[in-house]
Amino acid sequence: FTVGATELLALDDHLVALRVTLQRALGFDAHRAIDQALVDVARREQPPLLVTGQPGSEPAVLAAALHRASPRRDQPFVVLDALTTRAGVEAAVTRAAAGSLFVDLRPLRGKHASAHLVTALFGRAARARAIIAAPSLESALGSLAERSRRLEEIQVPPIVGRAQEVPDLLDALLVEFGSAHRFAELPLDRQEAMRRFTWPDNQLDLRRTATRTGCHRSL
Repeated sequence: FTVGATELLALDDHLVALRVTLQRALGFDAHRAIDQALVDVARREQPPLLVTGQPGSEPAVLAAALHRASPRRDQPFVVLDALTTRAGVEAAVTRAAAGSLFVDLRPLRGKHASAHLVTALFGRAARARAIIAAPSLESALGSLAERSRRLEEIQVPPIVGRAQEVPDLLDALLVEFGSAHRFAELPLDRQEAMRRFTWPDNQLDLRRTATRTGCHRSL
């Protein structure tokens, strides 16, 4: 809702859950980016969303969470292959109905998206909300051209710059997996090694590490 020229957002249970997911994806102190993402997800106009990040940033996981918190959560969430045929695009659009249509542009490797894919995402007849993943805004611009000006970007930062958050991130995943183990149980040298690790596959690396930690008390 709006008070004067200020747009305010009342968080329901779905948005509260999304805030937790965004804290893990964007950074526990990334308050402005988190608040903007919450507004973009919940606003009445439902603008297309662009999730950008490095390899392993798990944009499909975040996209599904964005859908679950949006006004479209009772409609389907459909993953669309960026390289699929016209028939595949049409089938995905039909399944998505008025839900959310997620497409990862990385398989295009900077090439232009097909006309039928762009039409499915941004055409006048499009009913589903587009949630798009790309390495960067620039690469999305290269694939979608002027259509991408309508996108609201959510940037997922690399884990290497969030070393102080690694313990909390791993603990959150261990809780998600139902494990009783925690980062603090690891030997001190292992804890320090994790803080210094570069995490080249970002969230995917964290998920792998948490899976191993959940099965074994130490790595």
